[in-house]
Amino acid sequence: MPLEASILVTTYNRRALLAACLESLAHQTVPADRFEVVVVVDGSTDGTSEMLAGLHTPYRLVVVEQRNAGQAAALNAGAARAEGRTLILMDDDEEASPGYVAAHLEAHRSGTPVAGVGPILWRVASDTDRFMRLRADEVRAHNDDLAARPLTYLDCYGGNSSVSRATYHEVGGYSEDLAKDSDFEFAYRLHRAGVDFRFLPDAVTVEFQTGDWRHILDEHELYGRAAVEVYRRHPEMIVRMGLGGFEDRSRRWLAFRAAVVSTRIPPRLLARLGFLAPRDAWASVWFRFAEGCAYWHGVRAASDRRFWRTARRGTPILMYHAFGGDRERASRFVIPARRFRIQMWWLRKRRYNVLSLEEYAAYRSAHRFPPVKSVVITIDDGYLDADTVARPVLEELGFPATVFLVTSRARAGAHGDSGLAERPVIDLDHARALSGGPIRFGAHTRTHPDLAGVEQSALQEEIRGSKGDLEQALGSPVTTFAYPYGSVTPEAREAVRAAGFSLACGVRAGCNRPATDSYDLRRTEIRGTHGLLRFAVTLLLETLT
Repeated sequence: MPLEASILVTTYNRRALLAACLESLAHQTVPADRFEVVVVVDGSTDGTSEMLAGLHTPYRLVVVEQRNAGQAAALNAGAARAEGRTLILMDDDEEASPGYVAAHLEAHRSGTPVAGVGPILWRVASDTDRFMRLRADEVRAHNDDLAARPLTYLDCYGGNSSVSRATYHEVGGYSEDLAKDSDFEFAYRLHRAGVDFRFLPDAVTVEFQTGDWRHILDEHELYGRAAVEVYRRHPEMIVRMGLGGFEDRSRRWLAFRAAVVSTRIPPRLLARLGFLAPRDAWASVWFRFAEGCAYWHGVRAASDRRFWRTARRGTPILMYHAFGGDRERASRFVIPARRFRIQMWWLRKRRYNVLSLEEYAAYRSAHRFPPVKSVVITIDDGYLDADTVARPVLEELGFPATVFLVTSRARAGAHGDSGLAERPVIDLDHARALSGGPIRFGAHTRTHPDLAGVEQSALQEEIRGSKGDLEQALGSPVTTFAYPYGSVTPEAREAVRAAGFSLACGVRAGCNRPATDSYDLRRTEIRGTHGLLRFAVTLLLETLT
């Protein structure tokens, strides 16, 4: 009968661990004649070849020897010799549970392209360091998380995964010239080929960790180095990479990390401070911070100066509302004309690249980083003073700005500010007359309601209706939207996407990176009471987050 599976194990100078790995595969619930084990000896010099030569196993053992070329090359060499329909990838420091092979085979019985991913449990020595113990706890929690949600290619790691041999070769196998993250890049090509990723809770392996906290940090630095090359090969991957800002961290965390990385403090020195923390929870947070710094040190090492400058900072989108005359009192939503002019001249003097929102959207859709020191100007609600006060300043400096316009005269609210309620607004006829100048228009619903309290049918009326109103008045497509009051509910977000907008702005503070949700872009509110110093410091800090 044809072999159902080939288990690929690559090894380099870990003879004892490899022996335990192969022994665990001798106790599978699947009959030994249904699978083979292909061991690729990647230039080992510790007697691994001699140990394998004298080994007797119930399954067929195929040994491939090569000069040291790295794990990716070893996997490809093993796949070339494999005969099983399914390839199961396993690390040499893992021991398989008895149901390991059976679980992987079961995942591939449907005949549809599948990548199976099993849990890897960490076993650490009793005298291991605090960092490694905490990481073992995090690994257990990560496995619980995988069991509770659908998997993506981000969850596929080579240590315990499987794919059909045909699919492996169809996508080109592993990239042999990546120093690290070849698992991630290979999984992405599987995803692009339409492969479904499935978690296999019964395909358990236990991995014995022989390294220490330094090894973990070194690995994260290698991940950062590899990320630059992965992005160059597959720019579209940036939306799911740390390099593109794909992480759930607070603004303070990101700003602090950016500041630390810029000082070139060695990540190992940072990690040592975690051993002083009185509580494990605090130590765990600090160690994750050190790992992030190690990753970005790797990015910096692999980048030229120009790429590093663009990749390390985000793009702020400034948010204004109304503009008052020099004698009008400043408030949160009303900025005096003179103060606005000073802020714009400061952007010019500091050589900021002021992009239109449409230009920024083009960078995002092309998965490119905008130029260094890029910034976008937006103005909410469409008060008439956006034309009479702001437009002349923008026109003088050649700065574009997007005005998010409420298209109906029956406005539901004005941020609770009585000073805005009776303020004259730009109507659709006036908007048409302004077309072609520095002012561009985006939709801001028809009546400016809080979308969190709007029923589904009314959502369409407010969102799609405002787009139609503007496009009919302007005679051109309207592709940008801003949520009134920043109310970004899942229903409102989906209605905006379904209406055909390419991006939408909320009001959550922070900068925008390539991985920031296109339908919930961050914005930096510039209050009318902000002086130049506050404006400059705010803009500087936002670019770090």
